[in-house]
Amino acid sequence: MAKITPGPWKLYSHSLAPWEQHRIENDHGNHVCELVECDQPDARLIAASPELYDDRRAALDDQRELLRRYEQDYGYLAAYPEIDALRARIAQGEAILAKVDGGN
Repeated sequence: MAKITPGPWKLYSHSLAPWEQHRIENDHGNHVCELVECDQPDARLIAASPELYDDRRAALDDQRELLRRYEQDYGYLAAYPEIDALRARIAQGEAILAKVDGGN
């Protein structure tokens, strides 16, 4: 599991000419990070990171369970292109989460 500051995170912006500065804090007011020379959509994306991580982890668990059920109940479907696509999406999700968790 990634060692991240638990969400939800909130974005606070203030203008510091000639750039915009964004501060991200968790619900307890703890400082998570500060972004300088970053546009607001990027800052909002970073602020949403804990929820995105949790959602991706849940989606990956759902995909694994779906594949397990297909293989258990309909083993002959293992050769279908849709099942291969599901396996590829699972592998992609595992690789993304491994990067977030500090793996390769």
